[in-house]
Amino acid sequence: MLKEEMFSGEQVFMQIDQIVQIDPANTKVEVNCRNVKAILLYFEDKYGRELLKRFIGDTRMSIEYLENVNNWISYEYWCALLEGISRYARDDRAVIDAGTYTTKKECFGSLERLFSRLGTVSTAYRMIAQYTPRYAKHAQWVCEELASDRCVLILRFQPGFKENKYNCLFVQGVLASIPIVFHLPFATVKHNECAMLGHRECKFEMTWQQKTSLNWFFVGVGIGTFSLIFLR
Repeated sequence: MLKEEMFSGEQVFMQIDQIVQIDPANTKVEVNCRNVKAILLYFEDKYGRELLKRFIGDTRMSIEYLENVNNWISYEYWCALLEGISRYARDDRAVIDAGTYTTKKECFGSLERLFSRLGTVSTAYRMIAQYTPRYAKHAQWVCEELASDRCVLILRFQPGFKENKYNCLFVQGVLASIPIVFHLPFATVKHNECAMLGHRECKFEMTWQQKTSLNWFFVGVGIGTFSLIFLR
């Protein structure tokens, strides 16, 4: 479990060279550590490597364990870690920002390359629903609607798990960042149905700017050139 006092930026941390005794309850096969890499990257980017080590150390977890993508953590620890980010930054927005780091190649490098090669944001969102079971056992995604500039994803929790405020914020950051892989602006995410507010499941609606087709660009240039030469 995480210590309540770990979240203040003014606290005195444990010595980083102290041996960390990992709580087995925090290593359940529920959330793959690939997901944690976004949090680690965000924290290190904002506060530096040394503070990251101290921050993780005070959760009674080893940073080496979290950095190994073959390892797993419990959903409870995952949610507490996200809450820790919010308290450390004293801003819930920090959790959303951490979620946007998921599309960085250091997190899901192979998927990021696959997404970009596919060439469509829509396909990337559909693949989130397809590949999530590999990295998270506490919930499943369902692609309810899909268009060239819009997608609706449903998040359904497995028995024994429930939505958490900070997990919800992190997910919104992840979903907003998908178009970034295709060098587009962030998607707009609407989350009007949330399991925390009495709904049966969480519904996320994403809309994004479509990528301009290079072929149509050259067609336009060709038509314009033809007009200048032959129709003047």
